Amino acid sequence: MPRCQPLLLCVLLAQAAAFQLTQFSVDDVLTILVPTLGSSNPQCRNHTALYVEELKQLRLWATEMFDSTSKFPTGVLFGSSFDFGNFDECVGVRVPVEGEVQGRYCLAKFHVVPPEMGVGGKERGYRGEVANASAWEKILAFSKDRSRNSRNDFHFSYCVPSSCSHADLESSLQEIAQQFNHLSDFKVTVTVNPRSCQQEKSLTLTTSDIAFISIVAFFVLVTLLATSYDSLLKLDDLQKYKLEGNKHKVLISFSVWNNLKKLISEGEDDDGLQCIHGLKVFSMFLIIMGHRIMFGVGSPLLNPNFVENMYGKIEATVLLNGPIIVDTFFNISGFLACYLMLNQFEKHHKKVKFFYLYIHRFIRLTPAYAVVLAFYCTVFIQMGSGPLWLERIEVEQERCVASWWTNIFYLNNYINKEQLCMFQSWYLTCDIHFFMMVPIIIWLLRKKPCLGLVILFLIIVVSVCVVFATVYMYEEDAILLVYMKLLKDPVINNTFKNIYIPTHMRASPYFVGMVTGYLKFTMRSRDYKMPKYMVYMGWIMSIFVIEVTVYSAFIFYIPGKPYDPLMSAVYASMHHVTWSICISWMILAISEGNGAWVEPFLAWKPLVLLSRITYTAFLCHGGIQLYSVAILRHGNYASIFTLLSYTVSDIGLAYGLGLVLSMFFEAPILRLEKILLKRDVAAEKEQKPSPKIRIINQS
Repeated sequence: MPRCQPLLLCVLLAQAAAFQLTQFSVDDVLTILVPTLGSSNPQCRNHTALYVEELKQLRLWATEMFDSTSKFPTGVLFGSSFDFGNFDECVGVRVPVEGEVQGRYCLAKFHVVPPEMGVGGKERGYRGEVANASAWEKILAFSKDRSRNSRNDFHFSYCVPSSCSHADLESSLQEIAQQFNHLSDFKVTVTVNPRSCQQEKSLTLTTSDIAFISIVAFFVLVTLLATSYDSLLKLDDLQKYKLEGNKHKVLISFSVWNNLKKLISEGEDDDGLQCIHGLKVFSMFLIIMGHRIMFGVGSPLLNPNFVENMYGKIEATVLLNGPIIVDTFFNISGFLACYLMLNQFEKHHKKVKFFYLYIHRFIRLTPAYAVVLAFYCTVFIQMGSGPLWLERIEVEQERCVASWWTNIFYLNNYINKEQLCMFQSWYLTCDIHFFMMVPIIIWLLRKKPCLGLVILFLIIVVSVCVVFATVYMYEEDAILLVYMKLLKDPVINNTFKNIYIPTHMRASPYFVGMVTGYLKFTMRSRDYKMPKYMVYMGWIMSIFVIEVTVYSAFIFYIPGKPYDPLMSAVYASMHHVTWSICISWMILAISEGNGAWVEPFLAWKPLVLLSRITYTAFLCHGGIQLYSVAILRHGNYASIFTLLSYTVSDIGLAYGLGLVLSMFFEAPILRLEKILLKRDVAAEKEQKPSPKIRIINQS
């Protein structure tokens, strides 16, 4: 075996020019590329020996296995750390010899520990402009820089007989690596994740899968029957078959035509709140783009240097600081909850029915959410394949199975955070937690306005102080940094778990929105009109502050800048407030008729329609992006064009699936809620629904 060790160095580090390859035999090469020849598992070793002998005879099945295996790394120093080989060619191998031999596709991870550089064991600082620097300097420097993709971790694919397990491949590669480590000044370790070894399997449905499919089939069947019933009733001759009372109401609740008609109904503009539709839609577009960036940065890339170079450009901060967009939704939710609730209670002189408000909110959010959760827990894993499929989808499924109940009861941003199911679901939990406080605050604002406002301002101040203290004391990052190393699995990232998703860390935008809702309500009640100078100053200041809020985050991406806990704490605690104040001004100004051309644009009819399925699109888009990463057969090429093209695709698919989810699950259940709670559905047909009710029901 010693003669093959220099060749292993060539394979691992792409330094073939430093060695004389002509001295090696075919058997030496095959020992490296088919490492399970030396496996301690007899069946694995025998099948591998058969594979090698058949390969020498150029038998098709053996040649396909060899053809699908990685041969020689390229772009390792460039940051391209995955050589996927050919997944489908490997798992498609199936030959009836010695029972049956199938191809098993495995990804092996090689980790290189570089030697210390420089004189006396001290490493030299690597600078990219030094063309004649040692390759080791770059590898060592990038391994310690969290803004850079590691150059000392890379993955090769192996197609081995199905009788060889991940442990067989790992032990064989480790044995070769250990022999090599004795002859080198750097060390190589090899690991093979069990999820990275796959073979073609037939479809097998569990009891949970069958239950989920049955429930979905039931809803689809009822919806089709109800839609047919609704269509037939439009014929005069069939009116006599119309069901009576609640039977008709229940069945018509599932009619696609009825629910679609309700979805696209325009309603009259009232209090200028139609502008919120456009804000919701464009904010969701940006959130989908932000999540696409997170998924793209965390997945294998052919040119990670494109992303690495973005970290040093201030103009790229608008993309890298994308997570701040989520505060827009918190702000809108707080505004609508406060303003519309105050308006309704004043109009109808009703007491605050806490129980009904909480039940309605739960029913509004949970059914469609539960359907998506059940999909994650069951059949999602059956929907595709790929080298990364089990690492991404199976892990997600296991997390969902372990913690689905924390999602349903809206506890998942505090309990089982390491097993968070649906990475975007934390937002719903925060929203529910905030809403729990709304009726109490509304009651105070109605009975004792000054006390209610004091309570609101105290909540905002306390939330700011809590964020400041947490970031400062625990030396956390000010924002969720979009680094490749951190976003391979955002759920286990400390900043994501401790700063980004907890309710108490995200409270200020929601309650700033509530203050704005109260201001809007007071202005309408007193018929107050903002003077022109206030309008101009407000727009100028809001645009300036929003730009400063976004681009000042660049300081946290400056390469080589030491961590400053005070600066991080100040920005982490204040940027939510400054952003939400600016969004609040926009809502207030536009709804009061001071939006110029912006107002009709945000209230454009297609945006109004899209805003009504924004919630279900939000539920669907994460699965679409996760799926697109899990089925990768090669690294992605990073560029602005690919980001935009993926984002447009994500938006189209998310809203398309969101419409289906809304028509088959969300809308029927909301209609049933009205029937069960004795709210007369027929009365809604006699009186055109108020846009206020339409907006709060969909916020």
